[in-house]
Amino acid sequence: MSKKILWVVGSLEQIGGGERLLLEGVKYYDSIGVQTKVVTWRYNEKALFGKGYQLKDVVVLENNKEVKRSNILKFGFDRFKSIIKLLSIARKFNPDLLLCQSEYDAIIVGIIARILNKKFTVLIFGQTYQFPYDNIKYSILFRKHLTEIVNSCQGYKDSIPLTSPKLSVSNALINNTLAYLRYYFIRKAFKTFTLSKQVQWEVEKIYKITPEVLRAGFSRKEISSRNHREGLNGTSNETIKFLMVNRLVKKKRVDLVINAFKELNIDYQLTIIGGGEEFDSLNQIIVDNNLQDKINLTGRISDEKLKEYLVNSDVFMSLDVGDFDITVVEAMSYGLEIIVSSDFVIDDDFKKYKAIRPVSPNVVDVKEIIKDTIENFGKVKPNTKELDNLTWEYYFSKILES
Repeated sequence: MSKKILWVVGSLEQIGGGERLLLEGVKYYDSIGVQTKVVTWRYNEKALFGKGYQLKDVVVLENNKEVKRSNILKFGFDRFKSIIKLLSIARKFNPDLLLCQSEYDAIIVGIIARILNKKFTVLIFGQTYQFPYDNIKYSILFRKHLTEIVNSCQGYKDSIPLTSPKLSVSNALINNTLAYLRYYFIRKAFKTFTLSKQVQWEVEKIYKITPEVLRAGFSRKEISSRNHREGLNGTSNETIKFLMVNRLVKKKRVDLVINAFKELNIDYQLTIIGGGEEFDSLNQIIVDNNLQDKINLTGRISDEKLKEYLVNSDVFMSLDVGDFDITVVEAMSYGLEIIVSSDFVIDDDFKKYKAIRPVSPNVVDVKEIIKDTIENFGKVKPNTKELDNLTWEYYFSKILES
C-alpha cells in the first residue's frame, strides 16, 4: 500500500514561494506513488501558476475573506472552529504523515496528530519576525528574544517595531495562549525544517529545538535539460540583462532597485516580472524617469514565458526582506549571476555556486554593485554542478525519510 500525506496549509490562493513549494511537493510525491491530500482554509485556482500544476485532491475548509493576524481573536477562532471537520477528514484519509507550512497551523495539525497517534512534520516557510502585523512576537514567551532577533537582520530592523502595539485584554490573552500552544506543538513535531540558518537560529532561540535546514528551487530533471544552454547567457549581446521575479509588494524592495538603476548612465536592460499592489507606483517611477526603453514591468506571466526570460537573462536580482527566496535558486539552475540582499543567508550550498553576491539594501550600494557587475560580467563562472542539495527531489525525499 502506498504512503499517504495529509498536507495542511493556511491558504492556497496566490502565486508565491509557499504555493510553489506545496505544488512541487504534490507533483513529486505523485510521481513516486505517494498519495497527497491538501487541506486549506482558502483556495483559488490562480495559485496553480496557470496550467503549470494540477491539484487533484484538495479540500477547502472555508472560503471566507482572509482574516488579518493582527485581529488575533477572529484569526484564532476561525482556525480552531475547523478542528472537528479537519479531524474527520484526517480519520477518513488515514495518512502516514501530516505536514504543515506554518507555526500557527502546527497547533491544529499537532492536535489532530495527537488524537490520531500520527507523526507530523512542520515546514517553517517564512520568518515570524519578518511580518509587522504578526503580534505573536510581542507575546510574553516570544518578546524576550525580540530585540536580539530584530537586530540580527537589516530587514527586521527596517520594518519591525520593538514596541508592542496596544492590544485589548482579550486579544492579549489569545496572543499569549497561541504563543504557548505554538511552543508546545513545535516541540512535539516529529521533524521541523527551516529554509535557512537564520531561521534555524531563531527557532533554536524560541523553541529550544534544532531544526534541519532544507530548501530547494528547481527539479533535477530540468537542470539536466539546460546543460546544453550553458554559455549562452550574455555572450551574444553587449547589453547585460537583469531580471527580477517577485510579487510587487513593499518587502521585495523593487522600488529601491529601480531607483538605483535610474541613476546609472550606462547601457542595461532590467525586466521585472510579477504582479501586486505596487505595480502602478513602480510603473510611475519608470515613466517619470523616461526609463521605458530600459526597464520593463511585465506583470504576471506564464511559467513558460518565465523560462524564456531566465534563459535569455544574465543577472538575477532579489532584494527581498527575507533569508531565502525560491526564485534565487531557480535562477541559479539557469546559470545566472546572482545579486541578493544582505538579508539572504549565503551559506555553503550557495557559496559553492560562486556567482552570488550580497548587497546592503540601499540605493548607493545597489547602484555600485550593478555597475561592478556590468563591468566585470562573466569573470566568475557559476558552478551549477554544485546544486544537488537544492533540488525538489532532494528536498521532498528528505521529508519523506522523516
